Amino acid sequence: MTDAPLFGHLSYRQYSDHKNEVENVLPPRRHADHLMDILEPIVNEVHFRQQYQAIFAGSLPEEEDERTFVAALNTMFALATQAQECLQFEQREKASSTYFHRAWSLLRPEVVIWEPGSLAIVECLLLMSRFLQCTNNPHRTWMVVGSAVRIAQSLGLHVRDAASSNTSELYAQRRERLWQCCVFVDR
Repeated sequence: MTDAPLFGHLSYRQYSDHKNEVENVLPPRRHADHLMDILEPIVNEVHFRQQYQAIFAGSLPEEEDERTFVAALNTMFALATQAQECLQFEQREKASSTYFHRAWSLLRPEVVIWEPGSLAIVECLLLMSRFLQCTNNPHRTWMVVGSAVRIAQSLGLHVRDAASSNTSELYAQRRERLWQCCVFVDR
């Protein structure tokens, strides 16, 4: 018996060749709603569901980065698909791999480290690290975690009172939750 990773084998070449073909593709709404019922604890559920509703309504606020959110959503779908025991292993593997590769191509973690940081990027990288933890890619997992932590630090998430008093309670909670997740995942 071999030690196969929980989510199968991922090859960078397998999805790097398709990066130009990726668009903001989502599954049909009914299936997406089903997958959303299996939310990861990393995300702030209220904020994530608001964005989810807005993306399907075509009304995502301009201050939100649609590309990053769709990447996070696809990563969430990849994780949720793996939890669907009603599907055969091969079906789960293929579907989750498709979602994850789409997310990776949208976010482009090798590029995102050069862009200004945001809570959405930290959240997406943490979700990606959760997926990668169950694969045969420990190096990629730690590189993604490290990027998430460093971006979070550059945003000041590790400083308790860094958010101004003008920010909403939801924003402050999201910041605190993301930093807690960074610390937890980095351990």
